[in-house]
Amino acid sequence: MTFGTGNPIGSTNPKDLKDNAYNLDLLLLGPNPSYPDRLGVPRKSWKGLEVAFDSDQVRRESEFDTDQAQRALEFSEFLENSGFETPVDYVAALGIIRPTQIVRFGGELYRAHDADLPFTTTTWAADEVKFFAVGDAVFRQELSEPTGAKMLGHGREQLNRSIDSVAGMLNALPVNLWEFAHYATGYVSGGDPETWIWTPAIQAALDFAASDPKRIRAVYAPGGNYLTGLFYVPRGVDFYGDGSIENGLMSATRFIAAPGLNQDVMRFKWQNDGGARRFWFGAVRRMAIFGDVTNASGWGISLRADDGVKIAPQDTSVFEDLIVRRCPSGGMEFPDGALPLSLNRVKLLWNGGPGLHITGGTFLHQSLDLMSISGDGNGSALIKLSNLDGNGSVNIYNTKSERRINSDFGTGAQQPNAIWLENCDKTPINVFGGTHISSIPAGGVFEKPGSFIRITGGLRPVVSWFGLAVRVRPTDTGADPAVLEDPSGAYIPYTRASGRYGASNTIDYTQSSAAYRTFGPVNAYQSISVEATGDQVAGVTPGRSFIETDVGVDAKVWLEVVSGSQLTRRCVNDAGTVTNVYERVNRSGAVPTSMDWLVPVRPHVLTISALPAASSFSNAVVMISNPAAGKGRMVYSDGSIWRYVSDDSAV
Repeated sequence: MTFGTGNPIGSTNPKDLKDNAYNLDLLLLGPNPSYPDRLGVPRKSWKGLEVAFDSDQVRRESEFDTDQAQRALEFSEFLENSGFETPVDYVAALGIIRPTQIVRFGGELYRAHDADLPFTTTTWAADEVKFFAVGDAVFRQELSEPTGAKMLGHGREQLNRSIDSVAGMLNALPVNLWEFAHYATGYVSGGDPETWIWTPAIQAALDFAASDPKRIRAVYAPGGNYLTGLFYVPRGVDFYGDGSIENGLMSATRFIAAPGLNQDVMRFKWQNDGGARRFWFGAVRRMAIFGDVTNASGWGISLRADDGVKIAPQDTSVFEDLIVRRCPSGGMEFPDGALPLSLNRVKLLWNGGPGLHITGGTFLHQSLDLMSISGDGNGSALIKLSNLDGNGSVNIYNTKSERRINSDFGTGAQQPNAIWLENCDKTPINVFGGTHISSIPAGGVFEKPGSFIRITGGLRPVVSWFGLAVRVRPTDTGADPAVLEDPSGAYIPYTRASGRYGASNTIDYTQSSAAYRTFGPVNAYQSISVEATGDQVAGVTPGRSFIETDVGVDAKVWLEVVSGSQLTRRCVNDAGTVTNVYERVNRSGAVPTSMDWLVPVRPHVLTISALPAASSFSNAVVMISNPAAGKGRMVYSDGSIWRYVSDDSAV
């Protein structure tokens, strides 16, 4: 309880002092938000101050958050709008109203001082003080643009340190053909690359890659069509593109022969080991070469030098993922053998000569691998091998060949054979899997294809084939093809998917000369007659046949045949339709029971004066003649003397 004297401020009355003490206690510790002082005026208590502060704090935080969001938005918009605008050349009457406007004068870039905005330009002498140079800032901004890299130049240098810069990384990359595009004939920056003649640019890129052995030796030709004349790939270079897809709408690297040049498209730069032969090693891959049918000559790829001298591929040189099409002389030419060589996934189409022609040289041939070679409508054959020796093997895998009309180089059917072997001397040639078909129309049906393998010349290879297919449909017309054809006599039917033939000690199957070799059931090779098998170890009628080549008609074939517990020896006519038994041996179990000669037996006749010692012919019976007596008699040896058969008397 207070006294409530109402005395004015400054009172020293003890009652007022007591009231002040009481009110102060309430203001500090009381639970209410306010209390009256001794004069009756309401005063906020400490509690009231705390409640008011808390309430205002919530409001202030809300307002702060809202303001911050607005400021962030405004700052973001400021940043977006504060970039420099595209520079324009300084001229009179140019309105400068924004600090982001850039003008170009005397090769330098400028922007206006904020304090001078806005204004309209008059003369540079009058306006220069209103601008300051900002070239470096603009340059940094332009570099950050998606097209900024165009502003940077680059010249290749030899790597001699760890890569720690963009320039070092660029130097480590393969040489790109487009680095040398300015060498192309007709080059115009921003022009149509398909109208340029790329020959000098291609050569410059290849030569640069090979100019220093410490430089990277790969040249990359990005997808595109490159019109070109003859260029040369140096030794040791890996020349590759973006693929060899034929479809022009898809990314691929195509080198297209320019018309009127009558040249090969690709040749090679060689090295010499000190002898007479020239060598090349490297790789050509992932590209297509298109010839021009108006040219009179030219291979797509030819292993020759600039002077036409032959070059031998060496050190497992690789050609892979290629298409070669419409080249007048042929697709690919290797005129000096292989030391060794690998071709993988190569497609050869509509060339005027062979799709692939490999010719042996004056030096020994080495390994040759041809994998997944396919082609249609090439002249003479898909693969032609000539004059190879027997010192290196040839392995051909997964071949696809199609006989077609080649309208680019005439109107006739081309590619009658998948493989043509010309004058190969004991060359071991293995053909693993392949298909040869024909798409030559004949009325409402098609002609049959030619032989899968054709052999010509005076020398013979040793050919083994496994799983070859020659497609002959029931409605196809023409003569049946062979799986292997040799004009000297062999014509092995196309149904013989596997076999062996050639200049070797063992011949598995050659039909026209009637030489066979069979292991297993006879009907695998049964084409002349049931018993006309050359050498059969086990089967229904195992036997052997012997065919002479220097006798007359129907005097060539001898047979030794086992059938029905009987061994017979026979003479057979050439057609295999008539057999005459001249000797027969019968058996019962393991015991021979009889032996019959079905022709007269003519024993050997000796003169009596020429009889050898009887001890040399124990139990032998011979016919002797006695010219003096004018007669002949049978004699036998008892192991010590000769005796007459008729009376057992001594001779």
